[in-house]
This record gives sequence, C-alpha cells and structure tokens, in this order.
Amino acid sequence: MEQILDGVEYKRSTERTITSTEELLKVLDGVREQGYGEDNEEQEEGLRCIGVPVFDRFGVVIAGLSISFPTLRFSEERLHEYVAMLHQAARKISEQMGYNDYPF
Repeated sequence: MEQILDGVEYKRSTERTITSTEELLKVLDGVREQGYGEDNEEQEEGLRCIGVPVFDRFGVVIAGLSISFPTLRFSEERLHEYVAMLHQAARKISEQMGYNDYPF
C-alpha cells in the first residue's frame, strides 16, 4: 500500500483533511477493521459520507457503496443503522457478482 501511496500529493480541503500517508494508513487500518469508512468533513465543510466495500467473485474489493449527508441532517446515534443498510445493499451486490461470503 505504501508503494501505491508513494508520491501522492495531499491537498488540504478542510481542517479535517488527511494530509499524510502515515495518517491515511492509520485510517485505512481502522476502515478494514470496522468494515466501513467515513468522511467527516474531510473534503468539504458541512458534508459527511459513509462507505462500504463491494466484492467480486474472488473476494477482491472492486467498488464502494456510500451515502452522503449534510452534517446538520446526520445523526451520530443512527450511524450503525446507516452502516447496516449499506452493508445489506453491498452484500446483495457482492452476491450478484458471485461473492457469497460478505464479511460484514
């Protein structure tokens, strides 16, 4: 992964933007562990996004499925509900792609 990210130029969009490979790798470790990723105003102030993986028949991540909210309409209390809905949809898509062992 570090080879892929070598030479990437990080451009700050907001105060929350990830600005280094080291920081990004830490975030990606958490994403793998929890099964979803978040953009909490990292690219644009006032915008929140949650995304989950979609797998091909070999178990390789080939796409992502996400939803975005204005931060004023996002409910932290419902985060797990949003993630569950995304995983349910991503599981169905992954199954249609031939992958029947969706891990989340």
